[in-house]
Amino acid sequence: MTKLLFTLILGTALISACSGNIFSVHKIDIEQGNLLNAAAIDEVSAGMTRKQVVALLGEPVLQPILNPDRWEYVFYRKRADQPVEKELVTVHFSNDKVTDIKHDR
Repeated sequence: MTKLLFTLILGTALISACSGNIFSVHKIDIEQGNLLNAAAIDEVSAGMTRKQVVALLGEPVLQPILNPDRWEYVFYRKRADQPVEKELVTVHFSNDKVTDIKHDR
């Protein structure tokens, strides 16, 4: 009986030592929006066409219906036990040419 009890205690100790947080909940990473590349964002400049912007940054997540001359690229990442990462790039157009670009991190 004591051998069995000793084996159970030893086994429990070994399992709990190896596993870290044995009863923790698995948390997944959540990524939404456009994954933005800083080098590509830096290449966007005034005078570029919409097609050139799409070639660099891809299709925007948000194209406001009431203001089609403003494109918004949004990226959101939530990793387990880390702060949320947010990034927003707004591109303004006039006559289908870039007039302004804003990059918020």
